[in-house]
This record gives sequence, C-alpha cells and structure tokens, in this order.
Amino acid sequence: MKLNRAQRRAMRAQADTLAARLAKSAFNCHDAGIEVIAHPVAVAALHRAFRRSLEAGGKPVALPLSHREAEAFPGHEDFAPEALAGLDTDTPAFAACLAVGLDPEGRGAFAVHRAVSTHTAGAHEAARSKALARLRAIAAEAGFPLIEDKTP
Repeated sequence: MKLNRAQRRAMRAQADTLAARLAKSAFNCHDAGIEVIAHPVAVAALHRAFRRSLEAGGKPVALPLSHREAEAFPGHEDFAPEALAGLDTDTPAFAACLAVGLDPEGRGAFAVHRAVSTHTAGAHEAARSKALARLRAIAAEAGFPLIEDKTP
C-alpha cells in the first residue's frame, strides 16, 4: 500500500486507535472457514503488533510471542511446552512469531508461525522468517485470502 507523507503522519498519530480496531476485527482463514480472533491474549498481541506496524508507516513487523500468546491464536492451542518433550534434546527451544502488515487496500493482515530447534536463536529466526513469508503471501492480494479446497 502506497502512502504519501501526510497519510503516514496521520497513521502514526492515530496508531493506537487504528491498531485496536484492526486487532478487534482480525480473523483467521483456514480449511474449516473463517474464525474471528476473540481470545483477549491474542487480541492484545495483535494490538501491540499492529501499533508497531502503523507507527512504522504500515510496514510489516514481526514480534516474538510467548507460549501463552501463541496458544491464544486458533490452530496453535496444541503447541504447549509439554508438546516439546518428544525432541531428542534436553532443552528444546520454542519460538513463535507474529507478523503483521497491510494488504494493498489497507486492511490488516497477520501470520503466526512457531518453530522448535535445539538452538534458541535458530528457533527464533525460523519462526520470524516463516511468519514474514506467510504474511507476504497473505497480504499480496487485496481482500480475503484464498482457501484451498481440499475435498477429493
């Protein structure tokens, strides 16, 4: 989304108000359909990330998520720390990242990705780069993202 200097300035001035609106109206598109993000912890994480993005002029932003925040997003409930017990290491590293940005029509878009590694830095970088890549794909087109029909 191309913005002129005055529009970016106005966006920064209203970042908190706009971020709250974007966070409260966020939804998740998946195979089963569209689901509104309603968990207060997920909404708070989205608000924080959208505010950062709007303060940066609408540029994509990726922020790390805690276990609690990651589990608040639909589809990520099963990724509790206990699920990491199956790894062949004494101390597996968990990382989750939330990437947010704007689509070509100015609608908010987000992606959550999580990663596990034997190295903390590797897990964080994997989660961050995958979340940003997924966000780029989602935000590349205006409107609702396409959902693949996986019925035989």
